[in-house]
Amino acid sequence: MKIYKSIFRVDFPLNYSLMDKLGDEFQFMKSITSVEPYNNIQGNVDLNSRSIILHGALGKDRFTVNQTLNSFDFIVEYNEAIDFTRLSNHPILEFTDKVIKRIGAACNDTFERIGYRSWIVIEDDKFKFASIKQQFENKNSIFCNYVNELFGVTSDLGIIIEASKADGTSIRILTGPYQQKEWIKYFSKDIKIVEGLIIDIDIYLAKVQMPNLDIKQFSRKVRNTCDKYVNGTYALLLEELNSES
Repeated sequence: MKIYKSIFRVDFPLNYSLMDKLGDEFQFMKSITSVEPYNNIQGNVDLNSRSIILHGALGKDRFTVNQTLNSFDFIVEYNEAIDFTRLSNHPILEFTDKVIKRIGAACNDTFERIGYRSWIVIEDDKFKFASIKQQFENKNSIFCNYVNELFGVTSDLGIIIEASKADGTSIRILTGPYQQKEWIKYFSKDIKIVEGLIIDIDIYLAKVQMPNLDIKQFSRKVRNTCDKYVNGTYALLLEELNSES
């Protein structure tokens, strides 16, 4: 089970005190990324949008960082897809941890949202686009038949699930069939998978006060949740496909 892309994002109350610190924050980010394995670092402070953008490579993985007066996020596309065990050990988390500690100090460790989103694509001999699509249509035949009557044959579909746990953790999952020509909808380059199952999983906390937010600890929670859901979904879908063959 491989992760091809991740986004970590925090939203916090609008903080105008950061306006005068954008230059300092940008220099702080550049100082961290001025050594290997970081390379090809570029970026600037945009005074019109009151934001920082920084992008480059971490080894061979490409990343982009954005910070505004009320949000921070990083986007990483892995040159070679990583497994779940590497999610909480990726070097970008050390960078993020240092930046978030400075943001937390400025906003009294109060966050509107803390989220980690990943895109996983599963390859399997049984996981053909048409067979997964048919399974999803079978499970949602009432709606699919109605759409087919209105617009013709359904070309693609996915299932979105949203849920929350008692500890305040929420999750939003999009699961559906994947085919190679769709890479441009999700990634900046072709991941060279012909057919499979794509899972877009977003795990987040909302409206929390979290002193000393530990990004690695949060990523381990994400890793464990992803691992359980993805492996469970794989097993269930494989069982359904095998029962029909």
